[in-house]
Order: sequence, then C-alpha cells, then structure tokens
Amino acid sequence: MLISTFARTQIAALFGTAILTVLPAISFAGMLVPVSALSGIGQIMGRGFPMTYFLPISVGTFTKGLALAEITGNLAALAVFIPALSWRVGLRPASKSRSKLGGMSTTQGVAAAILRDLEGTDA
Repeated sequence: MLISTFARTQIAALFGTAILTVLPAISFAGMLVPVSALSGIGQIMGRGFPMTYFLPISVGTFTKGLALAEITGNLAALAVFIPALSWRVGLRPASKSRSKLGGMSTTQGVAAAILRDLEGTDA
C-alpha cells in the first residue's frame, strides 16, 4: 500500500514492492550469508523472514534427504508465520479492492494498466 501511493501505475507498484521485499530477504534470510554468521541487528532481521526457515527445509529435503524429524524445528518456526500472514490477507474486504479499480477485478485492473502504459495514456 505504501509503494502504491508513490507509483503512477499498478505495475510500477508491483515491481517496487517486489524489489523492496526480495532484496532484504535475499540479504538477510541466509541465501548469501548464513543467518548464524550475521551479527547484531542483521541476525534479528534475518530471523524475521520466513525464508530463513524455509531454506534449510528445502535444501535439506531435496539435496540431503533429511527426514521429517530433522526439519521439524524449522517447520514449527515456519508455522508461526502462517497466522500473521493469513490475518493480514484476510483483513482487506473484497469490495474495497474492486471499488479502487472501478468495478474491475484485480486481473482486469492489471490488464487495463498494461494497456494504458502501452498506449501512453494515463486515464
């Protein structure tokens, strides 16, 4: 929502949000440097990303063949994020999102934004 107040189109807001969420997740969630090697605030931030707990699950399962008992700790930590993420998604009423798009669904709104960008209009 914050990015969409500054972006001119929905596509720009989508890309801006993706960049602002993916870059910290990659930097602090253990894809470049293990979270255990981070110090101070970096490690605290790293523990706040679900990817921190998903990465050892996926790597351990697919490349190391770890059993369920060996990844249970990370699964439990990952499960803590489910209520918080589900609550945020369920907060927005469907009618409000449609009213912003003039009665269009989100997919129709994105398609209309792409067409406006291609045509060069800002209607």
